[in-house]
Amino acid sequence: KCEKHGREEVEIYCKTCDTVTCPRCTINMHKSHNYSFAEDIIDEYHGKIDEAAKQMQGAEEKFEKAIETVSATKTRLEETERSTAEKICQQCDQIKAELDRQKDTLLQTVKQIGEGKKLRLDTHLEELGRVKTKLQASMKLARDAREHCLPVEFLFLQSQIEDRLRALCSDYTNHSFEPNDDDVISFSVNEDFEKWIREMNMIGEVATDPQANAFTVNDIENAHFIAKKKTTFTVACQDSVGNRLANEHPEIEVEAKTQPESGGDSIQCHVANSQNGVYTITVQPQTRGPNRLTISASINGRVIWKQSYRIIVSPPHRNMEATRSIAKKGTMKSP
Repeated sequence: KCEKHGREEVEIYCKTCDTVTCPRCTINMHKSHNYSFAEDIIDEYHGKIDEAAKQMQGAEEKFEKAIETVSATKTRLEETERSTAEKICQQCDQIKAELDRQKDTLLQTVKQIGEGKKLRLDTHLEELGRVKTKLQASMKLARDAREHCLPVEFLFLQSQIEDRLRALCSDYTNHSFEPNDDDVISFSVNEDFEKWIREMNMIGEVATDPQANAFTVNDIENAHFIAKKKTTFTVACQDSVGNRLANEHPEIEVEAKTQPESGGDSIQCHVANSQNGVYTITVQPQTRGPNRLTISASINGRVIWKQSYRIIVSPPHRNMEATRSIAKKGTMKSP
């Protein structure tokens, strides 16, 4: 019902105002506007909605797929975050364990050297104390004999006292009064370790996804490609700071294929993942002459690196073909 004219049905659509009205409202307020009965134009607007919905077909599925991809990426990110943190802790623990081991070894060496030096110094102290005690006793005997003995008694003891004093004099003259060991225990840092401490800013760097320039193709410059014969070379995968991408990035896929420049089907190459960031590629071209070798790397289907090389494929078994040709002419005989 019309809010203004309660008994009137709302059955007319004003295209000018994009609203529905009752007949009385149409006469009073929409008289000069473009309007039609709703029943007459409903099919037209159904068609517009259907067309809009048709254009959006598949959009929901794409959003669902995108949500799954982003969620999977987040899960892998959490896994790599955890594994990277574990790797950092493991590396630091290894360095700390090695430093603690060396510290314990050095401290034990210092203790052993100190105990040896102290033992020798204690022995020297005991010897000095023994000689000092003998000296004091002999000097006291000489003074007491001189002061308290009768002349006959003194003459009887004087040779013994003199012998003791001469022996003590000899000990005094020959004895070392300097310590028989030094008081030095020093420590010098290894030059390589000092250099490592000075030059090291951090024990490593944390990097994100591999970059396009992080893939290095090895041995391909010196490779010889022969038709129908296998040739191998390697591709090293690194992150942006040069760290090998091994088990932390198992989603990296490396592919390679060859195709004759003259046209023809491409041939997929065998790629072996060594799990340490290095991929071994085996090429077995079938067509001699110029070929195009294409190598690519992708993560979850997204190509992150691609490189193409022009290779020249030699004919197969050239020497054997020449031998067979000569044999056919009769210039060679079988033994």
